[in-house]
Amino acid sequence: MVKLPLKLRAEQALSLLAEAVAEISNDSEKTNQVLDWELHYHKGWYLFSLAKAQKNLDQAEKAVTTLEEAKNITKPGYDPELYRLILKELGNCYFHKGDYLTAFNQKLEQQEIETQFAIKAFIGAGKLQPRKHRTNPALSSIQASEKLTQEIATSGRLPDVENLVGRIKVSHHRFTILYGSSGVGKSSLVEAGLIPILKGDSVDARDLLPVLQQVYTNWRENLGDSLAKAISELENREYNLPKSPLERGTLKTYPLTRGAEGESKTVPDRLKNCYSLINSNDDLLAILKAQEKQNRVTVLIFDQFEEFFFNNKDINQRLQFYNFLQECLKISFVNVIISLREYFINYLLECNRLVSLDIINNDILSKKHIYYIGDFSIENAKSVIQGITSQTTFTLTPELIDELVKDLAGDLKTVRPIELQIVGSQLQSENITTLAEYQEKGPKQAFVGRYLEEVIKYCGPENERLAKVVLYFLTDENNTRPLKSRVELEEYTEKPERMELILTVLVKSRLVFRIPASPSDNYQLVHDYLAYFVRKEMSEAAQISAELEKERELRKQTEKMLNEALQKQLNAARRAAITLGGMVLAVGGLAVAATLFGINTYLLGLSAVSKDKTELDRLVSAIEAGKNLKTLSLGATSGTKLQILSELSTAIQEVKEFNRFEEHKDDVTHVSFSNDEKMIATGSKDDTVKVWSVDGSQEKKTFEGHTDDITQVSFSSDGKIVASASKDDLAIIRWIDDSRKEIILEHSDDVLDVSFSSDNQFVATGCKDGKVQIWSVKDGSLVKNFDSHTAPVTHVTFSPNAKIVASADDYDNVKLWFIYEKKEVEIDNYATTDIKFIDNETIILSSRGNDFKVYKVNGELIKRYGESLEDYTHNVISDDQKIIATTNYSSLTLDIEKEMRRWRNSNIYIYI
Repeated sequence: MVKLPLKLRAEQALSLLAEAVAEISNDSEKTNQVLDWELHYHKGWYLFSLAKAQKNLDQAEKAVTTLEEAKNITKPGYDPELYRLILKELGNCYFHKGDYLTAFNQKLEQQEIETQFAIKAFIGAGKLQPRKHRTNPALSSIQASEKLTQEIATSGRLPDVENLVGRIKVSHHRFTILYGSSGVGKSSLVEAGLIPILKGDSVDARDLLPVLQQVYTNWRENLGDSLAKAISELENREYNLPKSPLERGTLKTYPLTRGAEGESKTVPDRLKNCYSLINSNDDLLAILKAQEKQNRVTVLIFDQFEEFFFNNKDINQRLQFYNFLQECLKISFVNVIISLREYFINYLLECNRLVSLDIINNDILSKKHIYYIGDFSIENAKSVIQGITSQTTFTLTPELIDELVKDLAGDLKTVRPIELQIVGSQLQSENITTLAEYQEKGPKQAFVGRYLEEVIKYCGPENERLAKVVLYFLTDENNTRPLKSRVELEEYTEKPERMELILTVLVKSRLVFRIPASPSDNYQLVHDYLAYFVRKEMSEAAQISAELEKERELRKQTEKMLNEALQKQLNAARRAAITLGGMVLAVGGLAVAATLFGINTYLLGLSAVSKDKTELDRLVSAIEAGKNLKTLSLGATSGTKLQILSELSTAIQEVKEFNRFEEHKDDVTHVSFSNDEKMIATGSKDDTVKVWSVDGSQEKKTFEGHTDDITQVSFSSDGKIVASASKDDLAIIRWIDDSRKEIILEHSDDVLDVSFSSDNQFVATGCKDGKVQIWSVKDGSLVKNFDSHTAPVTHVTFSPNAKIVASADDYDNVKLWFIYEKKEVEIDNYATTDIKFIDNETIILSSRGNDFKVYKVNGELIKRYGESLEDYTHNVISDDQKIIATTNYSSLTLDIEKEMRRWRNSNIYIYI
């Protein structure tokens, strides 16, 4: 046998090493840093070899114990390759034991070591971290020092960091908004570049105190904790003052005030006690003023600030922060940086309206205060790849770099940093270094898909299917990232502990955000960029899983509704029995017979009324008769029951599908009827618009020309023209009979809605950039531009006389624009889902806030519907404004001439 001698050799080596240490430890002259390095290096390798031998001998538990000992004795700074191998082997052992979370934690630590010590070039979906160097006792502390700007310089973000540091050091740039799209590396720039450089730097003999804030569940308490941590680090830090701009952030390798391997000293109890008593803005401001008196410049960095809006939905909560911002900017030596995703930057305009920010001239989004972080250019991306790979042994050929960047850039000619890191990480995992290998296993979509698959595998084979379902349900049909609560996600499994494992893996992999909330946390995919790949690359497996889980949920809902119905029927039967029993005692058998005759006559009459109606009206009447049958079932004869149930079955069958259109190649995103109800226009994710005849008598018409998802389609009032809006920044007007050439309306961002005026002379468009624009149908010229919305405009519509345009945005604002009067009326309407003018003086709004509101065009509320409705999911206002329909999971409601009726077991509310 070969395995046994290897185990014995490792044990013998450990024994000899222990004897040598005991002998040398008595000689104080030989006990030095070099000896410590040698001891940890050799003992780590011997233990690692012993563990591998134990594993090969099927001594799994002993192997884990030995590997844990090897991990504890080996210092990453002395031998990062060995430490990485120990973590890898330890993770494999835990995984095979079924302890997936512990195995995954080893993997995370392994990835951290690989990044910090430049063993691997790319970081995947993670964040950049300050680079560490191997500790070589033969070098002096000056030679061993490291520049914390190195990883930022190779990442292509050093100019941005230097610009931000420059802004901090001049008095007229006390406030900065750092913004960019999801995945451009804002947090990496802040954590691995800006903060390390600010630490140890100074302005006019004042120490810089960077304070990082990324949690906003209780922003005041969270900021107090961040201040305590930053002040503690500053008070305990050894400075190595910079000699040049590129040496900012340089620290000595020997950590005089640090604990084990890179761990920061804990916050002293005196600071904890002081800052745990923060109850108001004044308490925070007092701390900031105290830092000013101690000759410090405090730099408050609010990173991932979009989370602030998620966690502070009430306007009064947000107002408290805005008041704090107003006051802290009055302190001379406080700088504020707010970093957030580009989509949310307009949310900050609310601060302009609610408080006075004189220090920035009450113009929070002025070009003077905003700093954009964008995608890489093609040349910059090539430089970044060359820079980060040059620090490692992983080298790509120039031909592969050219092809990779071309593939990543696509038609936009820019490269998303997150995409570069994910694809690069997968290239390194598969050891692909040449163009031929890339072409064989690519393109980029394939690498992203395999990257996601590898993360999912960490959940364990029995949990992979559920992990895919979770990721899939954290996206939607628009390739965006909806928030999902823990409770919602746990509905898809009967074992909550499985969900705990999966969510922990996804969160720690930096694919998913955990957003603390009550009563359960919320979860969201980290980057918009990933939503597309989750739905495309996992669509088959995830959709099958999702359908199975939906069926299970439907069964649960059906069982619940059935139980409720049976309980109600039981109660009704008891009441009827008591009633009938009372009748028997009071009037005898004749009265009972008369009562039974009356019940059956009444029920049969309801059934007869139903037969005289058609389609939906017949179904409604049949359901009404069925409800009464449940209540009076004890008094109904078998013949009456049979007739009512037969009529209900017939009514259900009469409501049939009229036609079906199935030629789009991807999801249908919008449907619109012509005014005469003879044509339907559909828009799809396949980038096409199709016009169909409702009865199928005419051949469909297909319009191409868009290059991204269609968001809206709309007919002109005469049904001769169709307009479409798309995420490709275009709206297109087309004549169905091809009598005129199409007109293309160019925008600066996604077009979310398009609507014709009643005279077909104009179209209005709503755009993601917050603009409402009116265009001439005649020549496509821009007639009017309204730009006071602070969020994407999702709905636009004209008044009947085309003198007013109404628009709604994602931030609860509805605006009425009086085209010829230069007048604007604003209405606050939560989560608007539809807008229609009743006439030139009245408008009706629907929302997800459980109501419908009717307003005068001067903004006066005159009527409100549906205040008692439960949480519903969608609603529609008919073109003639006579019908309002809204859906939820449990009921059908009709409002006919102000009389409200409701039936269970349907999915629609309708108001007429």
